[in-house]
Amino acid sequence: MKKIGVIVFALIFSLQSANAQEFSFQPGENIQYNVSFTLGFISVKAAQANLITSSAQYEGKDALKLELAAKTIKAFKSFNIRDTLRAVVDANTLETYYAQQQTHEDDYYSSTQTQFSRNNGKLTASVKKYKRSGLVRDTVMTFSKKYYDVISILYNIRNVNIDKLTVNKKYPMPFLFAFEPYDLYWRYAGKEKVTLKNGETYNCIKICPNMVEGSLFGKGEVMTIYMTDDENHIPIYIEAKLKIGSIKAYAESIKGNKYPLKSFVAKTKK
Repeated sequence: MKKIGVIVFALIFSLQSANAQEFSFQPGENIQYNVSFTLGFISVKAAQANLITSSAQYEGKDALKLELAAKTIKAFKSFNIRDTLRAVVDANTLETYYAQQQTHEDDYYSSTQTQFSRNNGKLTASVKKYKRSGLVRDTVMTFSKKYYDVISILYNIRNVNIDKLTVNKKYPMPFLFAFEPYDLYWRYAGKEKVTLKNGETYNCIKICPNMVEGSLFGKGEVMTIYMTDDENHIPIYIEAKLKIGSIKAYAESIKGNKYPLKSFVAKTKK
């Protein structure tokens, strides 16, 4: 079950440059998710996750720290997850300086760390992987096109002008995950109302990313992401089909959002 926590929340999208004053988020934003696993008619709460934005410095420059941390709850005994995706990005362009994928599941531990540098139109990614025994892989890759880490891609898409998207059109999404570059796509699937576990209903934007087949996921559009249809574009609900069962993540707490949640429709008493 390696990497299940981070992969479920690796919200992978295409890229669009954004100016700082146009960002749909701000330092201090914290979104907490309730994650459930469903198999047939049985659904159980399996994990909690937090998507956090904070201020940072990187080599003397203003930066943002983006973090997605997931951990299973004690009641879910099938496996134990404490996984984290981190990125430090330029505070004005969101280009990645540093990214880390930390995986801690049962007795397995690994940390993949990537330093990004750009020169003369080339992107260089220095990637190192550590396990409990120490450094196990050290690779330098050079690309002639842009690749981002999976967390900064999420924050870039939150700044896309939705009014300029075409329903069912596919958009490219180049991203670097560990030692592999991926050139896939995501599809804008229109708008839809979503009701969360806490009874709150929101108007949402629907995104369907194309996935790479792995041990958990099948190939194709097996994940759907719903973002609030307002200036925040908060990823409020995610569902993913697994080869066995499915996973759903509902936002249960939103704090520090930059703009009012105008997408909120109503709350039903539970």
